[in-house]
Amino acid sequence: MIELRPIHHRYADALYEICENDLSLLNQFLMFVDLLEKNEALSDLMYLDIFSITERKEVLIELCRQISLPKKIEYYLTFLVAENRFYLIPGIRNYIIEKQDAKASVAKAIIRGQAETLKDDIRVKIEDYLKKNYNLNLDFQYIADPGMVAGFVVEMKDLRLEISVKEQIEYHLKIK
Repeated sequence: MIELRPIHHRYADALYEICENDLSLLNQFLMFVDLLEKNEALSDLMYLDIFSITERKEVLIELCRQISLPKKIEYYLTFLVAENRFYLIPGIRNYIIEKQDAKASVAKAIIRGQAETLKDDIRVKIEDYLKKNYNLNLDFQYIADPGMVAGFVVEMKDLRLEISVKEQIEYHLKIK
């Protein structure tokens, strides 16, 4: 019987095979995805169909060279661009983190926001809420994001909670 799984799981499994379970290579991939998500212009270039596959590949190859990304990761990312599957990157990243967390029996929660938003009292409230409502042993990583006006974004496993002014503005602009 064929096992039905989301396509990003299969691509993540392929990345595991390519990396031969070398965690340093997988971490390089995760670092690249974090870099991609922090840079809105780069994200637009790579995710939007406005740019050709050739343009995206050229930018990707140059970026990989500049940040000294291992060739295995560069080839994998280039393949995703060539196959027009780059949009799977967030799901691949989440599934890799989920697999790593399952091995460690700890879930990683990434919380992005402005430095003021991530003060200790707010951190404690966010941590308590997530631990209580998701019943997981969580490892928290906080990332100050100067691009956020206010609020924060929480990512863990396949969950993304956005409580930011930027997100609310974008939502209201879309419905008008």
